[in-house]
Amino acid sequence: MDIAKKVQNVALLYDINVTISHLPNPREEMEQHYYHAVHTGLPELGLQPHHLTDDVIAHMLDRAISAKENVRRVGILPRVTWKHGIDKKGVAGVVRE
Repeated sequence: MDIAKKVQNVALLYDINVTISHLPNPREEMEQHYYHAVHTGLPELGLQPHHLTDDVIAHMLDRAISAKENVRRVGILPRVTWKHGIDKKGVAGVVRE
């Protein structure tokens, strides 16, 4: 939720009103878990981490706004759950015929 709030705050600078919705996790895993992912191989490949600052979010919004005509909205929300497959209505959940 912290990332959603950051995006919401930066979007206000663009006069974009963002509504935050909590969607169910489409994967079969706990919301909070003990896993601690380590990315030791990425720096060896020359990739450096970038913090998700307001400037980075603003840059992403600039790119999204400039390409908004090319956005396939159906691809944004999850349509598949690991447990139930694809929902015919285009929303994650139980498949109904």
